[in-house]
Amino acid sequence: MSNTSTEHCLIIHEEPRVIDTVALEGASVTIGRSSECEIVLSHDAVSRRHARLERRDDDWYLVDCGSVNGVRVNGRRVQEARLEPGDVVEIRPFMLYYA
Repeated sequence: MSNTSTEHCLIIHEEPRVIDTVALEGASVTIGRSSECEIVLSHDAVSRRHARLERRDDDWYLVDCGSVNGVRVNGRRVQEARLEPGDVVEIRPFMLYYA
């Protein structure tokens, strides 16, 4: 794992409230309904293994794991996207703000 001076995190909202802030660490982070995921989003619209965040050098990429309802970044459905600070990841009904 490379050591960077900037900590990356996701601020997780289930409108209208913030429900968690998660620091992104390691090489990958799984997101889904399953308790085996690092980020658990408990909702029927979320697949058991919905998406994965992958660290590539100093960047984080969001990858859809074949979810039924898909993943959106800044309103656009994606299979994979490099995240920039300020990006909004939508895994309905959750909004994950990348900082």
